[in-house]
Amino acid sequence: TPTLSAVQGSSVDLPCNITPSISSDKVRLVLFFRNNTNIPIYTYDTRGQSHLESRHWSDDTVLGGRAFFRGDQDPARLVLDNVRGDDAGMYRCRVDFYSAPTKIYMMNLDVVVPPEKPRIFDERGQEVRLKLGPYKIGDNLRLVCTSFGGRPSPRVTWWRDHALIDDKSELVHESKVSNELRLLNLGRRDLHSIITCQASNNNISVPVSTSVKLDMHFGPSEVKLIGRREPVSAKRSYEFRCQSIGARPPPIISWWKGSSQLRENITIRTSPDGNVTLSTLNYIPTIRDAGKFMACRAENYELPQATMEEGWKLVIHYVPQSILSLGRNLNGSNIKEGEDVYFECNVRSNPKPYKISWRFNENPLIDNLHAGIIISNQSLVLQSVTKHQSGIYTCVAHNTEGDGVSNPMTLNIRYAPYCKPGQIQVFGVARQESVRISCSVIANPESSISFEWRFNSSGETVDMPHDRFHSPSFATTSVIEYVPRTEMDYGSLLCWAINSIGRQETPCIYHLVPAGVPDPLRNCSVGNQGSSRLQYFRNACTLIGWRVTVFDGTEKKYRRSLPIPIRIS
Repeated sequence: TPTLSAVQGSSVDLPCNITPSISSDKVRLVLFFRNNTNIPIYTYDTRGQSHLESRHWSDDTVLGGRAFFRGDQDPARLVLDNVRGDDAGMYRCRVDFYSAPTKIYMMNLDVVVPPEKPRIFDERGQEVRLKLGPYKIGDNLRLVCTSFGGRPSPRVTWWRDHALIDDKSELVHESKVSNELRLLNLGRRDLHSIITCQASNNNISVPVSTSVKLDMHFGPSEVKLIGRREPVSAKRSYEFRCQSIGARPPPIISWWKGSSQLRENITIRTSPDGNVTLSTLNYIPTIRDAGKFMACRAENYELPQATMEEGWKLVIHYVPQSILSLGRNLNGSNIKEGEDVYFECNVRSNPKPYKISWRFNENPLIDNLHAGIIISNQSLVLQSVTKHQSGIYTCVAHNTEGDGVSNPMTLNIRYAPYCKPGQIQVFGVARQESVRISCSVIANPESSISFEWRFNSSGETVDMPHDRFHSPSFATTSVIEYVPRTEMDYGSLLCWAINSIGRQETPCIYHLVPAGVPDPLRNCSVGNQGSSRLQYFRNACTLIGWRVTVFDGTEKKYRRSLPIPIRIS
């Protein structure tokens, strides 16, 4: 007995040979029976009818209008559509002829019932649909695929990217078949793998299957800095770039300077496939950054152990920072004329300075051993300083980044008084006439200056009493009033000033000479001054003599007799 196989839901042909053994004979009646029943489930009756007008009948409770006999085909057949599981069984086809004896054909119909769509469960017993994971590198994966129903019991297999990886299914009970899959030590190669569970119990229909895509999270495989690692210049803007490769999902890239995170002026770009992330930092380094570690860090907060970073030690180039100071053991507020002074120029610089120069009152200062100026790299020595070396000193360090000017340092040299230049030194005065003589000095310090006056005539020197002279509001000038009474009272007045540094080394000398009849005036002009109509000299007069007598031009009265000073510079 032949066996026919059909898959549930498909169509099947149940053949029945209706060709008569006698050529002149014809088919009279065709009946189909199932299993052991003698009640037909389908009849094909040609009695009294032509072939095209033959009557067809089917048992609706069994076949439900799904069957149709095709007697015009060879061999003839009963076509059964939408096969059901209960259609399985032994079928008999009985053919009655008009003349020839009846023929009976036997066939067995085996109906295959496909299993239900398999279901995938993870290690926690939760059903997985479409997406599996995410898992981490090194994780172990355990999946169970279960197929329900089906006749015969299906074979459950595991496939990975269309390749069979496990075919050892297990029959749990009559309607349930399972297969457990274990994938150990997952790695990057497993990302986006299509894991398919397939259930099949025949080679006719397409197996039913369920697929999931394996998702994974992992840290970057590489973090690298692109470009700049050479020294950078302070106060200039730079662009630093960091690239992370292989992280999923795209990592969080952060920038660190030492232990401080940089949060501003950062842009992030990620490739369409998410595999490459580029972070760009715009940064202006400072001198304080020198020696600090600049790092780019890529991390996934779910995978802290997968954090990667790369960095470098910042080398900062900058304009020299120069600090000028007096040498040790020197008191800047008490430097005296004649002492040695030295300065130190402390320089912080990268790269190292190629030259250090010195300035005095903004003018270059050069090495001059004869003048007592000694320059040695970062030090300046002034030997036996004079008052003229008081002023502002600076040092300048030069490197490829620029010129670093130090703090200005004022050198205040203290010295004993000396005569102020440009004073009147010769006075012509008549007897019994008073003359005021001012003695002005330059000194440092100018406070607490005292004066001494002496008179010298014919080699004899006499101290002037203190009540004969006084100092006005400014302490650097002393004024003495002197009246010559006899010829012996003409001579020289000598003035000394004393401050905290010492006594004036050379006195200021003022000569007193008798006033006589002058030579005629030359190159003089006169003019009126106010209501008094006092005539006065407007231009320089060239005269020889020692005195000018002024008269009122209107009243012709004597007004004043003025000593004419002779300036000796």
